[in-house]
Amino acid sequence: MIIGIDFDGVLNELLDTWVAWLNKNYHEPKVKTEDIKQWHFFKYFPELTEDELFAPLFVPEFWDE
Repeated sequence: MIIGIDFDGVLNELLDTWVAWLNKNYHEPKVKTEDIKQWHFFKYFPELTEDELFAPLFVPEFWDE
């Protein structure tokens, strides 16, 4: 079985959900999705570790959104 995940925003808006999750759980002041101009959006969260940046992907409730 092959399972595909859309990360580029064509089929879903993963970036909106990801940024909202990071804002809610870690970041102040809030980053706006519309201010992000490149896929490598992690530079907008320089204080977060790699584990913190990817944490939402391991939270089942994140995928419900």
